[in-house]
Amino acid sequence: MQRHRRKSRAGEIKSAQPANLAVKPLQQPLQMQQGMISPTCTALIPLVTQSNELVDTTLKNDFKIGQTWDVSVSFIGVPDMYKGYPHNAMKCCSSQQSFTVHDQQTAVCTNTDTVPQCMEKLVRQCLKPVSFLNKDRLKQSKQKADAIAADAKKLSDNLNKIINILP
Repeated sequence: MQRHRRKSRAGEIKSAQPANLAVKPLQQPLQMQQGMISPTCTALIPLVTQSNELVDTTLKNDFKIGQTWDVSVSFIGVPDMYKGYPHNAMKCCSSQQSFTVHDQQTAVCTNTDTVPQCMEKLVRQCLKPVSFLNKDRLKQSKQKADAIAADAKKLSDNLNKIINILP
């Protein structure tokens, strides 16, 4: 097939790719590329990384200093669980990640999907095993974090009252 050349507005000559060479789902493997980062990846990676850092550093250090709570009791398994999420999220969202046509079929990509739509389905399919195994544990961890936040708020309020009472 012959490529056509056309002049751009700046006068440069650019090759116009024939339409049938465009990347399409279900025709060849797809690879995560900078311009096609899934919205799930964009949202998930920073949140999981920040949560992991909070559990591993900030909360543990704060609780050790205050000797108020036993982190090993309050956060059983949470640090290990969060460590799995960034690893899997990074793997599924990596620019090196390639998805076969079979992967695309498993993720229920269709011929009418755009590449970004199919990539979003592929990322969600890639994350499913981790999500399935840990979603209940995440809900439990959220409940624990909410309880700790409520206790921390009570402590803060009590400390504020003590400060106001002292001469």
